[in-house]
Amino acid sequence: MKPIRSLTLLAAIFAGGLFLGAMASEEDLVFDNGSWYLAKAEGNRIAVIKASDPSRLDVTDPVEMNRNYVYNAVCDMSVEAVFGKGVAVDSISSPLLCRFTEEDFPGNAGWYLYFVLETKLGSRIVVMKSASGLVEGHYVYPLNGIPIQSQPMLGADGSFLASQASQPGIVRAHDGVYLRWKGSEGLNLSRLALPWRLASDPVKISGSPLAPRNYSSKGKGSTLFRTGTPDPCLIYDNGYFYLTMTMTPPASAYLAIIKDKRLDGLTEKNHPTLDNIIYDPNSDPMVQEVFGEGAKIAAVWSPEIHYFSEDEFPGNSGWYIYFALRQILRKNGKVTGSVMKTATLKSASGTLDGPWVHPVTGEKNHAQPLLNNEGEVIRRSLGPSVLRVPSGQYQGIYLMWVLMAGKTNYPDSVFRQRILISHFSKPWHMEGTPGTVTTPTQEWEMRGSDKKHPRVVEGPTAFYGDRGGVFLSYSASPFFSDYGLGQLTLKRNGTEYANPLLEESWIKYDRNPVFCSIGHPEMAGAGHGFFLRDAAGKRFFCYHAYPILPDGSRSKKRNAYIEPYWIDEDATSPTAPDGVIRMGLMGDGAPGPINSDIHFATSAKRAR
Repeated sequence: MKPIRSLTLLAAIFAGGLFLGAMASEEDLVFDNGSWYLAKAEGNRIAVIKASDPSRLDVTDPVEMNRNYVYNAVCDMSVEAVFGKGVAVDSISSPLLCRFTEEDFPGNAGWYLYFVLETKLGSRIVVMKSASGLVEGHYVYPLNGIPIQSQPMLGADGSFLASQASQPGIVRAHDGVYLRWKGSEGLNLSRLALPWRLASDPVKISGSPLAPRNYSSKGKGSTLFRTGTPDPCLIYDNGYFYLTMTMTPPASAYLAIIKDKRLDGLTEKNHPTLDNIIYDPNSDPMVQEVFGEGAKIAAVWSPEIHYFSEDEFPGNSGWYIYFALRQILRKNGKVTGSVMKTATLKSASGTLDGPWVHPVTGEKNHAQPLLNNEGEVIRRSLGPSVLRVPSGQYQGIYLMWVLMAGKTNYPDSVFRQRILISHFSKPWHMEGTPGTVTTPTQEWEMRGSDKKHPRVVEGPTAFYGDRGGVFLSYSASPFFSDYGLGQLTLKRNGTEYANPLLEESWIKYDRNPVFCSIGHPEMAGAGHGFFLRDAAGKRFFCYHAYPILPDGSRSKKRNAYIEPYWIDEDATSPTAPDGVIRMGLMGDGAPGPINSDIHFATSAKRAR
């Protein structure tokens, strides 16, 4: 079973992400073969505690700690060899448990324990290997099995990795396993030749948070392309970028589309959001009809733009924008809840320039609510998105949306989200009974859940492989926690796809999340991906994240970022039968530094 990584202590247990151990800590948590393992650094020793129930991992019990120590720096001969005679270890930090396969490192598979030795002369990353092949150890020198001796990390030339190295993390990319660590001048990355040796000189991937560079006329520039932009949806069509996003107070409840020839032109300074409004729900007669007399819409959430051809919807082809309308419910002046309903508008011109109108009547500022198979407005829904099944018995176009359940009966029932799906008969009309794509089932999807916060699966977005694979990206874990993106694959037999309305037709990748920002020095809560291609056909995705402020805190506003992705269609497994999405500049599932260059090919040709 894949180890489950954790970085933040919560009581005796902490919840975190699957990819990186890149934040300084004194604990690490993994789950393997039905047991929980907690690695705890204390003073100059490390203990690895095992329990079937995570609540029994008691790091405050000195007897339990003494019983489970796997390392003591006083007994480690490597300390003197690395730091010099008479130098003592002041403390140990950043323990990181990691399992490598034979495919990763032939002849060196097994469980490894990385940690940092802190002394008055600096800090160095060292590593030990479990001699038993089990997480609990015992841990030894990897080369010759000497107990209580660590192997210092080595550079590509065999010398000790530079002093002031700390906060190790392991990153899996398409071409191997990488070590990510913090140096004196920022974050570094290098592929590993062995679990204790780099394959090449390290590359500095980030220092302190930097302002984004300006774009060149050829489209180079930073991954950050607009501030204050949650849930971005970015389309490139006919030589222009079109951007829409969630709008909440103080921007008020409107829908806007921003247009520019250059990606770096999509800024608030160049295109103020309120100067580009295409829809005002509180002036739409539909709102009173659907939500009730006197209803006010507080926010327009997660809009997405999609194009349908004449073959797909004869007589109803064109550009559509889907969105959710949020009504705040109040009683005696107090907020008691909210109602979310989804709706759509169509471009009357056949282009993304609009005007955006009712798809049947052509009336401006009049949205069409999405209807169920009986022609009634879908009672509660948010996060609408479109899925295409390209062939077979279930060929067609489907709408996906998010619904919450279990809040009113919590804790007797699980408060959770689920992603629903229904077949489209028209771009605003469902047919048949809706089905379920997925519910929260993986550990990372359940973090932070309580009576106020559900277990999260949301933001479904489809993407498609060159060999016929049909995939979904979705966001999970609460936005304030370890928010990230997971992968689902629709089962198929050649060109015959399984019924997308059935949850068992969707295979959830067992190494999710495929993208998350845990440990990133410049952002937190990266997620809500939307996919597009440039004029050359290269794949990109845009997403939002909270920027990290100079004082280390997280901003309350989210920014929009863009990075490349590709589908590793050779990396197949039982839970990724058509391959794995590799997201980010390094393809490692982590956001790149925001000042990295982005090359988005532009052309007058369409690049839908």
